[in-house]
Amino acid sequence: MVRRCGHEDYDTRLVESMKNSRAYPLNLITKETGTYGSTLQSYRRLLDDISENLFIRDCDRDEFEVYTSDLDDTDDMTMHENRSSEELAARVISRASPASVRYVYIHAQTEGGRLMITRKSLEALLSHYQVMPDYLEFMAVFGQRKGAVDLRFSGFRQITQEARSPQEYDPPLEDLMSGFQFCYNLKQAKVTQVNGGCKWSIHNAAIYHQFDPTSGPRWIITTEGSDLDRFFRDRIMVQGDKEDIKFTRLDEKLFSSLSVNLMFCCWATEGWRQYIRWIESELEDHDAGSAHYSDAGEVSKARRRTLFHAADLHDLQYLGERISETITVLEANVEVFNDLRNFCINLLINYEDNCRRSRPSICPDYFDSLARRTNIFRRRLTEMARNAFEPQLKWAKELSPKVRSRMEIIIVQINEQDKLDAKELELDMRRETVGMRIITVITLLYLPATFVSTFFSTDIVKNDSLAAGYTPADIRNPGFCLRDV
Repeated sequence: MVRRCGHEDYDTRLVESMKNSRAYPLNLITKETGTYGSTLQSYRRLLDDISENLFIRDCDRDEFEVYTSDLDDTDDMTMHENRSSEELAARVISRASPASVRYVYIHAQTEGGRLMITRKSLEALLSHYQVMPDYLEFMAVFGQRKGAVDLRFSGFRQITQEARSPQEYDPPLEDLMSGFQFCYNLKQAKVTQVNGGCKWSIHNAAIYHQFDPTSGPRWIITTEGSDLDRFFRDRIMVQGDKEDIKFTRLDEKLFSSLSVNLMFCCWATEGWRQYIRWIESELEDHDAGSAHYSDAGEVSKARRRTLFHAADLHDLQYLGERISETITVLEANVEVFNDLRNFCINLLINYEDNCRRSRPSICPDYFDSLARRTNIFRRRLTEMARNAFEPQLKWAKELSPKVRSRMEIIIVQINEQDKLDAKELELDMRRETVGMRIITVITLLYLPATFVSTFFSTDIVKNDSLAAGYTPADIRNPGFCLRDV
């Protein structure tokens, strides 16, 4: 929660807001998040719509699982596992220290599963931190769903509270820094083992960041699985990046928050090269007669296929959709990187201008250090986007025309196969026609005589007049009558 002035009045209103946490986001008190009443009503309806499939139910208490950490600059950065709403409330909401619980990790255990938190607990958490309602849009892509996740949804939303005008000479630096909130989402390509094979998918992470010049930064992370949490812990506790996380002075708070967001951006850069290589290998399995060249430049026909079916077109269409989706996601990640970089740089520039104007006594070395660390942040974020996304984006765009050409060639070959099948069918029909004509001729010529011969060779018609003593002359007599027989 960003506090700028009137702390006692703010605390009173915050208590009232917490009492009405079940009405989130209608209970928000900061003007920056208030926007318009109709906007808050629309976010409230969004929360109602997604709750059924997004959260676990209150009766499923054994599934509750939310991780938190203070992330202070001591030796203890343990992630605390909260197994109930009471534990979460005791750890987060009831803590008196304004610097407590800087990191909250909400997750679903499996892809397409519910978040391991109840709606009531989430509303209390978001009300306690006075989280901007825009974050609900980024959370809406999670939870149980019938169709595919909306991977094309992406964005960067921010709210900045301008630093108050100093009323005294040499005011505290905290009064010269703007408080802010922003939220964004990033996506990472991940492979899982399924039935002895590899299954690639794109995972979403929704990140909310709040910075208070007095108490420092806080984060709320929502994602599927625990990959981002493990990545964060490894970078902080194992790989030594803990040295970049300090919350004593204002500049340390600010650049510590930038370092943590850089870690999240680094997480989003992993897996994309292997993911696109997998798509390309799947595309090669549907080679439709395009030439393959050996190292010596000779054309190899060994890998060409000659028989295709409609299922091959369906597979290629699926790959084409995956490529289009990949291009959109990579471009969205780049846009988020750029928005994050521009926002933070503008924030630092404004802070430096305020300091130079209101604190002329500040040592020039302070501004030199500020500029140096700002340039480091900008350079790292720019290089991260250039090295991780731009080559893969170019690679993915090169695959799109290949998919279209493969589909065109396969369509031509399927049409040729249909023509050959039709010609073969026509020949078969001609053979059958000739055979039927032969059978018809034989039947018409020989069947009548055969039938008569067979009919009279049996006892169907039998003449017993001779056996009765009549001679042929008697039978030829006009006066002979059959009844005489």
